[in-house]
Amino acid sequence: MQLLDLPSDILLRILHNCDVSSLRSASQANKSFHDLVFTRIIWISLVQDLRYRGFVDGLSADDVKAMSTPELIALMRRLVLGPRCAGTPASLMLPRRRRLTLSTKLGSGACVARTRVLHPTIPPRHLFSQHDVVLLPRGEYLLLNNATGLECWRVADDALVWRYQSDVPSARVKAFAADVRDGGGSVNLVICVVGAPPGYSHVRIVSLTFSTRTAQHLLQTQVGAPFGDPITPRIYGDFAAVRMQNQSFVVFDWRSETYCNIGESHCKRITMDFIPGHFISASSQRIEVFSMTALAGKWSPAGITIDLGGFNKVMTGRISPVVADSVRPKAMLNPMVTVSVHPSPLGSGMVRVWVFLCPDPTFSRFRIPGSCHSADDDDVHIFCFRLGHDLRQTAGASASASTNAQPPLQLRRLKTLQASFELRCHSIAYAGHTVEERVNYNGLYHRGVEWVVSRAGPIWEPVVLPLVKPRAGTDPVVAAYSGAVTYLAEDGVVVQYYE
Repeated sequence: MQLLDLPSDILLRILHNCDVSSLRSASQANKSFHDLVFTRIIWISLVQDLRYRGFVDGLSADDVKAMSTPELIALMRRLVLGPRCAGTPASLMLPRRRRLTLSTKLGSGACVARTRVLHPTIPPRHLFSQHDVVLLPRGEYLLLNNATGLECWRVADDALVWRYQSDVPSARVKAFAADVRDGGGSVNLVICVVGAPPGYSHVRIVSLTFSTRTAQHLLQTQVGAPFGDPITPRIYGDFAAVRMQNQSFVVFDWRSETYCNIGESHCKRITMDFIPGHFISASSQRIEVFSMTALAGKWSPAGITIDLGGFNKVMTGRISPVVADSVRPKAMLNPMVTVSVHPSPLGSGMVRVWVFLCPDPTFSRFRIPGSCHSADDDDVHIFCFRLGHDLRQTAGASASASTNAQPPLQLRRLKTLQASFELRCHSIAYAGHTVEERVNYNGLYHRGVEWVVSRAGPIWEPVVLPLVKPRAGTDPVVAAYSGAVTYLAEDGVVVQYYE
């Protein structure tokens, strides 16, 4: 009996459980499968699943059901390619010191599809980091670091849902990270609080349920002064991590209330993130993927205070990575590192990883006269990798192999880019979009700063997306899949979607 001999409703049930990559392969088999793959009910089911998993922003289940097949396919393309641009202005392609004022060259740019403005009460001159305003996956809620507290706002009706505030008056939220769970019904947060008491930093992990507006504390501890403040937090599943200013990482298992101190053997600057069953470590020299089982036996109880001194630090050079690759630039001294990890909407088990290296402002601004400094030393270097399980090796395995064997994890470099622009260490969206602060000149005279969104395509492409002027001291943030830009303006928090 051939597969096509099965009734069409059975075939539709089979295709109903396929991801985008599998549907693409099935559509190329023959005309019958092609027609079945492009049945509207298949794409409704696919987009509904992506919406549940946080890939789709700003659409309800009824909105998805009302869409046609071409609209559903266009939405899928948008998740992969990001927002559409109207062209590249000529001024952005000029050498750094010859750029004219951007306002005279931008034209219409990309078209703004819709804009939401939230109106929290924000003290003047407070927000200093790009991580202070974050749009959560699905686009329904937004997190705002507002002075002494962390606030959660519902975007649709401009309403405050929940606020975290330390019980110590002098404390403030230094940084935070979020992991949306239960199909958007709740979010786990890791919150770094500093200044209470002086010299100590607190790490709190809480679970916020949106429907009840209540939060449950999962773990709370504090770190002593010699190790600096916790920054660059990450959270995924049962694990969270914060980077200390002594450049080590503290990884927490909040379910078992334990922690592990991780350091890099050869590089002072590292950053890390999580994928299922593994953690990713990126430095100015290498990107490495480690299994969480490599930390077995190295966990310590996370009490009221954790001790990062002594000899309990786990050095990444002493444990074997599952996969690794080099990201060392040729002409960059002690660069700053940012890693952005995004699950792929095309299929389960696939992840896209962006590694962003930019010069340290300390070394860029102060050069020794007569040193062999070149213009390339101020360039940024961007690396893109695809991380996932190689199913082809499993398919070719011998029949004697266990059917439960996990396919090997593969790390494949997709592109390496170099850009001579005034970029700082920002996160990069799945499609390669990131915000870029451009210093504009008229001749040799400084004429202010403009924000644009650039995309790391086959080349570094300045994509002109119009922004209302962000509030001084804040950076816009690009959403991972929708390309929505969130930033703090003078009249409130702006969430801007593009075509």
